[in-house]
Amino acid sequence: MPTKKSFHYFLSCDWGSTNVRLRLVNIANRKILKETAAAAGVSQVCAPGMSTENRQSALAAVLERLIAELEKTTDIPLETLPIVLSGMVTSAHGWWEIPYATTPLDLANPALNTFKVKWEGHPMVFVGGLRTDNDVMRGEEVELLGLKHHFNYELLSGQVVIVLPGTHSKHVFIDNGRITNFQTYLTGELFDLLCRHSVLRHSVNSKESIEHPEEFTRGVRVAMKHPLPQSLFQVRTRHLLQGISASANRSYLSGLLIGNELINLAHLPAKTRIILAAGTRLESAYLLAFDVLQFRNPRIHVSATDTAQLSAAGHQVILEHETAVGLNQTEE
Repeated sequence: MPTKKSFHYFLSCDWGSTNVRLRLVNIANRKILKETAAAAGVSQVCAPGMSTENRQSALAAVLERLIAELEKTTDIPLETLPIVLSGMVTSAHGWWEIPYATTPLDLANPALNTFKVKWEGHPMVFVGGLRTDNDVMRGEEVELLGLKHHFNYELLSGQVVIVLPGTHSKHVFIDNGRITNFQTYLTGELFDLLCRHSVLRHSVNSKESIEHPEEFTRGVRVAMKHPLPQSLFQVRTRHLLQGISASANRSYLSGLLIGNELINLAHLPAKTRIILAAGTRLESAYLLAFDVLQFRNPRIHVSATDTAQLSAAGHQVILEHETAVGLNQTEE
């Protein structure tokens, strides 16, 4: 029988393609005590064609550095704390490839795939992603666990769609507490590509904030009426023919893309609740877009503060389960 071990703290690691974030979490009160982050995502650290051994070595060096940075900010010993990791770190290009679980997934009793290993004295739990027949996610499934288990948002009854904005935005469909389907939108990545590498780059500036809410609103309204390829080119002609500033055009482009994403929710049954969980950078844009679209559906807004804690909260759910079945039984 495995020996159960109690921990007072753990390290939560959300490791995506572009960025990695490490947090020290107090298990008793579920509070994030300290955190550090770096632009050292899997795609930034691991070059195409790297061997598994070299990828693991490169990612381990990043994690060692982040732990050292956290240690400088706290008196809590970190050397043997468990670490829970999710995101692209469990992809074929990451540290360990963990197979996807499949929908439907019961958030009350999630059957996610995990892999336990001992590294530098730390028990580590890698959490795999989730898939449907034609879509995948890595990382968001942990955020949904955090939303279900550690915050007072009703996910167990009725029909719910959760909108998770980001580089690859997710619309997650939940039926009585079970994830039945989800859809991915390349909204953030497409915005970046258009601003940096398309002909539209001459017509927009590089600032991230919505400086012109009225232009953002106009973009959302155009997205409701016209095909995206046609309306995208208007970003260029507005600049050339109407003298619209690059700053205003950036807000307009953002409205076009976010509006085009969200308009796909227009045909939801009126009783389906929409839950928006957006970080600080995208919160105001998505709230404004929903206001413009005026859906009939009940809408719940998860604050940016709560959204920032979802991954760590979900990691704690995983940790508590793995501890109950014997976290110390790990691969060396």
